[in-house]
Amino acid sequence: MKIKTPYSERSDSDKVFANWSKTIALYEQNEFSMAVVRAAVTIELAANLVVRAELISKRKLEPDFVEHLLRWANGLANKITHFITPLLQGDPDFDTLSDILKLAQKISSSRNSVAHSGHFITKGNSLKLITDAHQVLTELIGRYVNGFEIGLTSRDQVIIKSGKKSKKKRLFTFTEEL
Repeated sequence: MKIKTPYSERSDSDKVFANWSKTIALYEQNEFSMAVVRAAVTIELAANLVVRAELISKRKLEPDFVEHLLRWANGLANKITHFITPLLQGDPDFDTLSDILKLAQKISSSRNSVAHSGHFITKGNSLKLITDAHQVLTELIGRYVNGFEIGLTSRDQVIIKSGKKSKKKRLFTFTEEL
């Protein structure tokens, strides 16, 4: 019997995969608004990965201090505004990254309209926002996790690569043509 790693002990990329899988499951269960909420959570986890990579790995700051900063900058919008944008401004690809960060902000705004105002998101809008979330995840995490891929396909099976490991795993199924 395989014992699952407790969620709190999983890596950032493992948390991204788990939440992305839940995003797609919610979409498939016609829970379109909640799928967008979960997609925004997944992007915030990706933002955490970016901040940790930039501040702990590249700039050698103490992990406890970085965790304090992440709690202080609660929410995706604050992490983008206070950390990711300033950290990546000198990057040669900043214009592309800026567009990706705007998509992330749009998804966060949609999440907030559901969570704080009770708005509903239609199937079509949900699909568009999930597709945008996939682009954000691929672009952001791909800069920090060598070989990172996360699927968005109409097929049942996708190949997931994270670092040196490669495994076949059912992530999700979209019945619509993307």
